[in-house]
Amino acid sequence: MKYNIREFNSAVEKYKKILGNIKGKSILIIIDFMFERAYYSTAPLGRAIHELGGDVNITVKYGKSEMLDALNEVLDTYSDMKKGAKNQKTKALNEFISCVKDDYFEKIFKRPDLIIEATKDGFSGDENLPYLDGWFKKHKWNELIKTSDNIWKNVYNLKNGERISCGFENGNGGCCKKESKSQHGCIITKIFNI
Repeated sequence: MKYNIREFNSAVEKYKKILGNIKGKSILIIIDFMFERAYYSTAPLGRAIHELGGDVNITVKYGKSEMLDALNEVLDTYSDMKKGAKNQKTKALNEFISCVKDDYFEKIFKRPDLIIEATKDGFSGDENLPYLDGWFKKHKWNELIKTSDNIWKNVYNLKNGERISCGFENGNGGCCKKESKSQHGCIITKIFNI
C-alpha cells in the first residue's frame, strides 16, 4: 500500500470508538463529489462499520440525485405501508413484495438505521463524524486520471445528459476485509451526471 497504513488504521479505530455498538445496523452514507475529503474518509469509515458488524451503503452523487429522490420515495412508501396506509403506491409495493417468497427481500425496503451525509466540515446526520482522510496520499495521480478518463470516454462512451450508476457488492463478507465471515455486503454506488 502506498498510503499511510498506520494513519488509516488509527482512523478506523477512531470511527469505531465514535460509532459504538452498531452490530446488525444498516448505514447509508451520502457524499457529493464536491466534498473530496469525505470520499477518502469513507475507506476507514467503511472498514470501521464492517468491523463493528454493520452494513454500509455509500452513495456518491454529483449535485441533485434523482436516484436518491427515488430511493427516498420508495422508503417512505414502505414506511407508510407498514403504518397501514392504503393508497396506490402502498398497494403496488405490497403486491411487488408479495410476489417474492423471501423474508430478506422485504427488509431491503426498510429505511437504513443511520443516515450520514457529507457536509463541508464533516459527516452529519444521525451521527456526526469528522473527516479522517490524512492516510490518503495521491500516488501516480495523473496516470490514474488519464486511465479513468479513457475508460469513461472509450468504454462507456457516455453522451451529454446520460447517467450511469455503478454498484459493487461483495456478499461473502466484505469488500473491506476479505477474511471476514460476516454476511454483510458492501454496496458502493457512484452517480455520474455528465
